[in-house]
Amino acid sequence: PTRGARVSQAATMKGAPDTTLSSANQITDDDVSSWEEIDRQIFAMCSKYIGDSSVNPRIMAATELNAEKTFEALDDITVVEVYQAAYDGGLDECTTIIDTHLRMLAECIIQDDVELVRSIYGKFRRLPPMLQKSSLIATAAVAEAGLLFIREEYELVEAMLRDEVAAPDVSEDAKNEYE
Repeated sequence: PTRGARVSQAATMKGAPDTTLSSANQITDDDVSSWEEIDRQIFAMCSKYIGDSSVNPRIMAATELNAEKTFEALDDITVVEVYQAAYDGGLDECTTIIDTHLRMLAECIIQDDVELVRSIYGKFRRLPPMLQKSSLIATAAVAEAGLLFIREEYELVEAMLRDEVAAPDVSEDAKNEYE
């Protein structure tokens, strides 16, 4: 079995403790491209848009998302607390949910489209109503906590760069890079 299948065998949702997580009721790492494939997509994007600076922010944002960001998000206690409130199980499931959402975000940035989100979250529509609701709420809560951590980190870096570019002795290259 794949890592996503192995991970989902060990956890249950607190709202439905008799329901073991599976690839049918949880977003798994099999639903999105691997980090290696995402790197290839970024490289292809760079080749396709060479000389077109309008896509630079998308390329830079996509390159900032990687497996290390997953572990940085897991270092934030709020993310772990949200996960533990939603699921009974180890941190492997939490890691999978956050990592999958970061890869999904990277692919959406590369594709400049959110259709992948609709497609992946569409699997919840095939579940019975009560399980659908608890699965969706639990997964979304963990994903939101992880993505909020990344957003706060980006905002902090952006604020530091903004302050740096506001200095009177900053170079034009630094100003252009910030923009």
